[in-house]
Amino acid sequence: MASTSAITPVSVAVINRLKAVTAVTDRVPAARITDDAAARIAMPYILVQIPDESPNDTMGATEQPKWGQTVTVNVSVVSQYRGDADVGDIKSLILGALNGFDLVVSGFPSACIDARPSVTVTDTINGVTTRQLITPFEVMVHQ
Repeated sequence: MASTSAITPVSVAVINRLKAVTAVTDRVPAARITDDAAARIAMPYILVQIPDESPNDTMGATEQPKWGQTVTVNVSVVSQYRGDADVGDIKSLILGALNGFDLVVSGFPSACIDARPSVTVTDTINGVTTRQLITPFEVMVHQ
């Protein structure tokens, strides 16, 4: 089996996992958990983006998991709530849903996910301060 990209399957797996966790969808409706940055949806919302992927292959027998990818997934909480409480509370729910979870990724029998340090950026949109708390996750998959 040859190595294949994990970008789409990882994106789908992360979005599906977030939508499956009631604590997350009680705070952010499933329709507002997306990978479409152009979507003009109500806030708060969760945006899933994948900025990079790199090979993570291992040496081994052909019948063993050998080909792998390390995928960076940025999971952002976007909110116009005053202060950091909203984005912080939602980030906590995202961590509970994803960090250390054995993610189910189509085409990859082995997958794990770990959070990396977050950053908050602000911008003014239509006169309202908008916060985007970006938490990168590292997803390692093998096939």
